[in-house]
Amino acid sequence: MASYLALLAALAGGASAFSFDSEEVRGGYARRGMVRMEVPAGAEMHAPAMFGTAGPWTAMEVEVWFPESSTTAVSSGNSDFFLSVPLAPSVKLSPEEHKKSKKSKKSKKSKKSKGTALQEHWGKIVKAWKKLWGNADMVDLLYPAAQVCESTEGSEWHKDVPSHMLASSADAARFVTACMTRPDQIKGLLKLPNRSARKPYLAWTAGFHTREISYDNCSAVTPNDDCLLLAQLIKRGDFLFTSFDGREYATQLANARPLPGPTMAPPKGIGRGFEATAEWPKKPKYLVSFQGTIKEGTRTELRKGFADNEQMKNRSNVFVVVAKPGETFSQDLSYDELLKQSAFTLVPRGDGRWNYRFSEALRFCSIPVILADGLTLPFAEIVDWKKAAVVLPESLAHEPEKLLDQLPKDKATIDKMRRKACKIHQQFFETAESRAVALLTSAKMIADKAPA
Repeated sequence: MASYLALLAALAGGASAFSFDSEEVRGGYARRGMVRMEVPAGAEMHAPAMFGTAGPWTAMEVEVWFPESSTTAVSSGNSDFFLSVPLAPSVKLSPEEHKKSKKSKKSKKSKKSKGTALQEHWGKIVKAWKKLWGNADMVDLLYPAAQVCESTEGSEWHKDVPSHMLASSADAARFVTACMTRPDQIKGLLKLPNRSARKPYLAWTAGFHTREISYDNCSAVTPNDDCLLLAQLIKRGDFLFTSFDGREYATQLANARPLPGPTMAPPKGIGRGFEATAEWPKKPKYLVSFQGTIKEGTRTELRKGFADNEQMKNRSNVFVVVAKPGETFSQDLSYDELLKQSAFTLVPRGDGRWNYRFSEALRFCSIPVILADGLTLPFAEIVDWKKAAVVLPESLAHEPEKLLDQLPKDKATIDKMRRKACKIHQQFFETAESRAVALLTSAKMIADKAPA
């Protein structure tokens, strides 16, 4: 509360900009009630705890009053957020003004028109908010259970969840964390108390593998068969699962049924990318690029199709290098610069379906071209990947001309997709916290569809 009063004091002093984080506003008054702020004309509002990656709160939980001359925009601080809706000259509707408006028909008429204008501005925000987040009350979402996953990439994602989204108990939480990185952990999960399908366990499963068979088509020989136990766990209906690939449990089976739950963004690629299209190269040096080491399967075919193809080598706008052990990359650009200078970046499968390059490409607004049959894409419940990525069959890896024919050629279309890739990175990938929030939001959208 003290920090909230300090905020008001700063505003009263005519501060030109202000900010506050989740720790400053997570108290009962601000968390559950109404936060009222009068924003000085021309001020910028940076409120990550409510309007950005650390949020969101529903629009109706926040009431911001703008002076009549204000052209303030709601933003998330370092980058424009999905809800960056300019509230072009808005109005000041204070309680005193409401009282005065009742004294005359003229004032009443004025109040009505001003109220309508403000309502329209907030309507845009509410509409945009609901489109992405639904009517979620984004508090008490997660309770990190005592069970700790083995320390692997992504396994401690819950530590990046904003504090105001954490619950004080399992009963109060929308989700309770669990761990299933090895098949021998399934029996322990089966012993956990049942929960509602709308308030399920959320189990981290990166690295988890069973037999190469879909869990809905088990042909077990023994009662303790991993596939059969997994099917039994899913049949409970109170488990969602998350990792970097929903089909990771059956790495080589592209048509396996994905585990129910959201997909997490691949590690890496965290950090500031392009904040504005003005920072892009006016014309990327390459239409498409890839620089990586060889693996069995798709990357081997990619080398045959591109790197060992003299016709492709002579195309100045295509750079595809698949290095064998001991080989070096003959490229003047650094890896990051290569991504920046590429309209499209190939994202072929390696040892598994997912890889870091997906997140790394997005960071620099390069459109991912996914060559990994069966890969589930991150946060698919809240991101329309058709607008920012291309998914192609792995079989095209050794047919470069056919692969290139599948990519958009129109510059306007390419630029539009790159802008969307930029925005997705800024909203959902830029920080570990934004990824954790996006994961919980995706999980909530899935759980909301479960039978009551």
